[in-house]
Amino acid sequence: MRFSFTSEKPGAIVQHVKQVFPMLSRVMAMTIMDENYQLLSLNSGEEDREHGSMSSEMMEFFSRLKDYEWKLEEDLPFHLEEEKSLARNLFEEMDRNVLVIRENSDDFPLYLFLYFDKSKKHFGMLKNDDAFSMENREIIAQMAFNSIKAFGESRKKDLEVLGYIRQSMESMAWQQSTGEKGQSGEIRLLEKMIVEMASEYLINIGREQNLQLALSPDAREKIAAFRGSPPALREMLYQAASLASNLQAMGDSDRKIIIENWQLLSVQKKAEEHSQTETPLIQHRYLKTYQLLDRLEDAVKTVLDSRQSVTGANVGKSMETPISAPAISDAMKKHRAKIVSLMQQFPERWSLLRNHFKPVQNILIPKHLKESRSA
Repeated sequence: MRFSFTSEKPGAIVQHVKQVFPMLSRVMAMTIMDENYQLLSLNSGEEDREHGSMSSEMMEFFSRLKDYEWKLEEDLPFHLEEEKSLARNLFEEMDRNVLVIRENSDDFPLYLFLYFDKSKKHFGMLKNDDAFSMENREIIAQMAFNSIKAFGESRKKDLEVLGYIRQSMESMAWQQSTGEKGQSGEIRLLEKMIVEMASEYLINIGREQNLQLALSPDAREKIAAFRGSPPALREMLYQAASLASNLQAMGDSDRKIIIENWQLLSVQKKAEEHSQTETPLIQHRYLKTYQLLDRLEDAVKTVLDSRQSVTGANVGKSMETPISAPAISDAMKKHRAKIVSLMQQFPERWSLLRNHFKPVQNILIPKHLKESRSA
């Protein structure tokens, strides 16, 4: 059995319209691509399909169409070849029983034709002309238009989530065949850093979406094997958060959402063609600089917690392996370019160094600002 939203769009919307307006005598959906059309008609439960080329009269009809309009059957493009009377009067306005709606949620336009039989009850209205008064028809038209628009948007989101699920299943198979598990101390350190970065990204995504997000142990292992760029990691986590939140059980909105391994879409596979131009999350040549910044960040936190001045000497003494202030200065000079690069690559990391540690702040000040200050 297929999900209803995976059916072709014209058929899905036609069925939706028929559910909202069960007393319709006929529903038709027309899609137009280039100068060709496809028409789907549902009449008494039976589907009919036809296709052809757009005539100039049909093109003119659709070019003038608003979001929704009531039409006479003889005014529809399928009846344009028939001889029509040019006489129009006020009573004829009340005879317009076909509601034409334009749906624009995709790249190509979709037009719907809803045939109302005035001899039948709609929404429990009485069988009289008042049921199709100007006011009531406007209410019916707006209700139909908004219902179809909401259905199209909901269907699009459902298809996105289903796409995430499909990609996730492919991701699991792909990772099993190509997954890298670090063995050396350097690789394990790299994996730890990547998981930390992912956790920070997830906190920020959760803050933006007002969600509590966390990685399962299996998901952390998969993240550790990630070797893409920062944008690719953020995209993977954003999609995982979207998928996990959409699959969350109703009524569990206050619970923390745990992202599972299979919900992490393998963006590496998609990005293989761009791999030559993308920068990896953390390159091996940056590992020592990354470690240095982490150690300095921890030391600055220790100094601040003890209410001391954040000087080079105090920070050096507070490091796990104490070093002197001149040694910190030498390290800053040696790693200067890589520090700038990492600080730009991870703008939300090492906040204490950025805000409290002068040696790092001086490195991050642009050259032209330094010159203007010294002038």
